[in-house]
Amino acid sequence: MWVIIIGGALLMAAPMTVTTYAAGADWLMMRRTRWGCTTRVWVDLYELTKIRAHFIGGGYHLDLDDKDISLAVTFPAVQADRRIWDLIYNGILHSVANGATIDNVSIGVLNIQHTPALDIRNANNPDQT
Repeated sequence: MWVIIIGGALLMAAPMTVTTYAAGADWLMMRRTRWGCTTRVWVDLYELTKIRAHFIGGGYHLDLDDKDISLAVTFPAVQADRRIWDLIYNGILHSVANGATIDNVSIGVLNIQHTPALDIRNANNPDQT
């Protein structure tokens, strides 16, 4: 009985999962290896269409959508490497300036309420939130 419970707990905890992040000048990639299968998902940081930061399960999560795909990451995971976070943040600012959809909560969480990017977006599209 205990073997089944412990075995089930191990399978649910996903001990064989490894997630890594990589970023370039204009892209962010997440590579996840689980049970020997590797998947890669990447977004174009300078062509984001929707940005959403929200609080789930004790931490902040960031959803980044470009024209093709959506990528969800946690703040601690991407902020662990300052260079990667700087590339992501610059891409977010650029996308906001170009009219990406972002809500007021995300603006506050990302602390971009007093940046030129938000001013440019509001000047070009005064009806966006």
